[in-house]
Amino acid sequence: MVYEKSVWVKILEFNDKYFPNWRTTEPIYYSNALAGEAGEVCNAIKHMIGGGTNRLSADLAREKAVAECVDVTIYRTLLLERLGVDEASFDVWFERILARLRERMEIA
Repeated sequence: MVYEKSVWVKILEFNDKYFPNWRTTEPIYYSNALAGEAGEVCNAIKHMIGGGTNRLSADLAREKAVAECVDVTIYRTLLLERLGVDEASFDVWFERILARLRERMEIA
């Protein structure tokens, strides 16, 4: 059986290799970068539906939106790590929040 590294692990390994000081960078850097990337996702979606002055074809705008979502995932992962949340802890948090959302949906 071949073990495939998770996206989370790949992000950490990449940053450890190319940005060795990332683990000591203040979390505010990652939260701000995350916000910026989320804005770029929104901008790409705006262009996808024909808004804005930099009109892109729907396919190019979609590709841009997907690429920006990858950037969001990278900065989200780095921010979580800097907040002391590793992949296993995130999975626990995810299941906890998902259970809470399911409960809300059943109450509604």
